[in-house]
Amino acid sequence: MPYIEVSEFKGMDTRKPRVTGVPGTLFSLKNGHLTRGSHIQRSKSFVSKFSLPTGSGTTDAQVSYRLDAGTTGSCSSIKVGATELLGSPVAFNATLTQTAADIVTEINANTSGGLAHGYSATSTGQRITIIAPSGSGASENGKVLTFVCSGDLAHTGDAFWDSTVFLARLNGADGAVATTDESANGVGSAHLISFSGNAQLDTAQTHFGASSLLLDGSTDKIFFANSVDVEFGAGEFEIDGWIRLNSFKTFQGIVSSWTEHNNSRSWLFWYKGSTDKLVFSYSTDGVGFVELVTTTLSLSLNTWYHVSVSRDSSDNLRIRLDGVEKANSLAAATFFDPFSSTPTKIGAWQVTTNTGFFDGWIDSVRITKGASRHIGDFVVPTVEPDIANTTAGAVMGGLLAGSGTGSSATFGMHGQGDNLFVFGGFTEPAGIPAGVTYQRLAHPDDPGGTQILRILDAENFDGKIYAIVEFTDSEIHHYYDGARVTDWDDISAAIASNNSVASALKTKIDLSPDFTGTVLTNVVTIEAAVAGVGFTIAATAQNFGAINDQVITLAQTVANNAGAGEVLATGTLTVTGGTPNTASEGSVDLTGGASGSVDGITVNGVEIMSGAESFDASLTVTATNVAANITANTSAPDYNATSVGTLITITALQSAGADPNTFVVVSSTTTITSTDVDMGTVTTGVTNAITALTVDGVSVIDNRVNYAPEGSNSETATDLAAEINGTTSSPNYTAAAVGNVVTITAIAGTGAGANGFVVAR
Repeated sequence: MPYIEVSEFKGMDTRKPRVTGVPGTLFSLKNGHLTRGSHIQRSKSFVSKFSLPTGSGTTDAQVSYRLDAGTTGSCSSIKVGATELLGSPVAFNATLTQTAADIVTEINANTSGGLAHGYSATSTGQRITIIAPSGSGASENGKVLTFVCSGDLAHTGDAFWDSTVFLARLNGADGAVATTDESANGVGSAHLISFSGNAQLDTAQTHFGASSLLLDGSTDKIFFANSVDVEFGAGEFEIDGWIRLNSFKTFQGIVSSWTEHNNSRSWLFWYKGSTDKLVFSYSTDGVGFVELVTTTLSLSLNTWYHVSVSRDSSDNLRIRLDGVEKANSLAAATFFDPFSSTPTKIGAWQVTTNTGFFDGWIDSVRITKGASRHIGDFVVPTVEPDIANTTAGAVMGGLLAGSGTGSSATFGMHGQGDNLFVFGGFTEPAGIPAGVTYQRLAHPDDPGGTQILRILDAENFDGKIYAIVEFTDSEIHHYYDGARVTDWDDISAAIASNNSVASALKTKIDLSPDFTGTVLTNVVTIEAAVAGVGFTIAATAQNFGAINDQVITLAQTVANNAGAGEVLATGTLTVTGGTPNTASEGSVDLTGGASGSVDGITVNGVEIMSGAESFDASLTVTATNVAANITANTSAPDYNATSVGTLITITALQSAGADPNTFVVVSSTTTITSTDVDMGTVTTGVTNAITALTVDGVSVIDNRVNYAPEGSNSETATDLAAEINGTTSSPNYTAAAVGNVVTITAIAGTGAGANGFVVAR
């Protein structure tokens, strides 16, 4: 048996060994994961897009980005589509706030004259907001915004940015009924947030930024559509934000994916005002639920508190208030995935009644999936949540889309060398700038109608992009260089070590009907499925990166051997009984009676006889008959049998191998007996008689049979046989008497149906 030793599969760079002996096997060896969503870490430029929600209105589209750069360098170009917004480069200033202000000044200086682009800009601190021309509404949908900056780049921001699937900082004008999810990591674009009831932004109360969310505790909430981004399963997560109570109303939802009227409970973070406790509820089936409840907190009205709930990699579920743990438990459970009709709500937890609505203010709500931000207690944030973590591009931020109509034209971004790629399901939209390539990933069944929901992953292989795409109809498809792939393999989890690569090879080998593989550490042994069939083995490794160090060693080849004869499993049993029984009635002896039978034999619970075999006067003959019955019968698995004397040997058929070994052989028998009833001594009245006789419960005599005078058993037997012959039953029987023995026989045509039936009277 030849074997392969995997000796040098290292998880470095983006190398992928390809094993030629296993067609179609593709290994992706990588040390990290490309940042998902609408941003890409890059050394010289950053590309994002306008993405307007479906709706109506005239608010012009806006995109806001936070500068994240050092103090040396410059931004040489800022474009929307092909439109350049800068008249000249803007040098970095001593502070990022001043740099942002300088960029805004340059953009606004070019709204007319020779560079009349029509866009305007504002800045707040390090954040720049670019506003589309007045009245354009949704016309900016799908255009790509390009910053080109270079220089001294700093590394700041949120270390968990790539796991942030929702971030609503809830900033805006007083009374505004629109806000933005600035994460854009989960689905490749921001979740569309809707306002309900009298929910609105309030500049009078804010913990961070310009405003917070004001809720009246009656019908107010904001929400976004159900998404896999908030389906935590059994993984890590953290939900955090700031609350300010206006009352101690009993049921106050903070953030939830929970609807009760249709049994779509997943998770719910809420405050119970009547007992002054924070509660996290979760369900594994959508119906029942478990609650983690804090002790009494002594919260005050009109005071800002930081609240969070998280589950870490050890399944520790914790609730914290202002960074201090207030409750914990183990929660190694898989949360229920809510129905598609269940939105994620802020400020509520049940939409069918007026319970569960928050009374007060909420600010800076963030959901992190796949990571727990904190293990122990922590110091609460003193600044607004960051929206990025990057060492590249000098520009990073989130989307602030204006209201309008339309949907996103591009989704996700991917860097490959010096090129940037964006993706979409339809034909290429207008306005893709130089240096950005649009790749169409069309739905296989509805290429012109079903749009992309998000890019789940994108990686580089052989200079081309392998992308995994989820569409709005929930289907997931794979693409390589823009063409759909149907025979893909995902073995990224199997590349952590040489041993795991060997296990992955074994799995691929087992897919062939001609070979099987076994694994011992990093050694794969390959064996032909049919003994004596020769084969040749070869293996190669394909290297990527600067170091040529990927090796597969063919350590040994063993000559093929002819197959050895199969050893068949056997089992035995011995016929030790079956002699006639004796019954008595008063002074009358019935010294015979019908024979018993072997009703059946099972091996491991499988019946291997076709029917009962009656005992013969000779136990040897009985054994011969039982063995013949087993051989003639077909069972699954099947068996043959032979007998020597009273010993029966049962043998598994060819190719059954050792599977039946240790199986239990069980036989069952029936003895036919006659039980008489003593009617007593006749002094007066009628003669003693046989009043009833049944076979398997069926009466075979219509009339009583009196015992013959003077105790003649032979005469009584003759009378009994005559009565049986004169009676019609179903099934029917005949009888014959020899001496004092009556033999009952089933009518011709009824077959073996009567075998094993008990005769009783």
